[in-house]
Amino acid sequence: MKLQGSEPPAATAAEQVVLIVEDDVDRRTAQIAALATCTGVSCLGVSSADCVAVALAVSPRALLLVLSEDGAIGSEVQQLLEADHRLPAVIVGHEATRRARRRYPSVAARLYGVAAPARAEEIDAFVAAPPLAESWAGSFSPAECLQAAGIGGHSLSIECVAANGARLGSIVMECGAVVSASTTRRSGFEALRELVTSPGVRTIMRPPVQVARQPELTGDWAELLRRALRPPTLEAAGASPRLDADALDGDGERRPAPMAEE
Repeated sequence: MKLQGSEPPAATAAEQVVLIVEDDVDRRTAQIAALATCTGVSCLGVSSADCVAVALAVSPRALLLVLSEDGAIGSEVQQLLEADHRLPAVIVGHEATRRARRRYPSVAARLYGVAAPARAEEIDAFVAAPPLAESWAGSFSPAECLQAAGIGGHSLSIECVAANGARLGSIVMECGAVVSASTTRRSGFEALRELVTSPGVRTIMRPPVQVARQPELTGDWAELLRRALRPPTLEAAGASPRLDADALDGDGERRPAPMAEE
């Protein structure tokens, strides 16, 4: 493997570059050295401030990130991933990967985890045959994805699939607002209700698509989610919702009501 500290790799190796984004010079150097037995891959270490400019120059096959416990990838890395929908990022540590996916739903489909410490053979295998970005199916429910995108003001398409892989429908978010929902049988609010209340639904988070806003979905995302999670009988009766965004658990379901004291 050809080690790169700061200078761009040769043009012939550009397509096999792994860009290690790390602001601490010592940790960056140690990570490059740890991958010294990779074959056919050039490792280029850069700071987060330089990652966008360097990526434009060398067209890396992947980013390699070692994150803090909160899963923050940084604004520069997020900008880079949002600008190039083909670029994946390998995160060292599965827990950090899980937190990063929750924190950045618009790019979660291209965040892949490896066990710590990263092993050269894993990086070789990833670069040789990277998973398709849009084939990543998360364990998040549609309600959880919608909530995360709404709170963060993200734009993305949430594709909903059954446990057997069958496509059920999709929800499109634009800057945190729900603009479209559709299933094989319904569209608009009833499609949204079907997708967020059906059991066992998984999600694939894709880049946003341009669609016309459906009139039934006008309004705040949290209010739409409250209405969708209400039983249809209460919705028809116009009952006031008792659920707010903070009452959703990690799977987008209602939290159980507290037990009354004896």
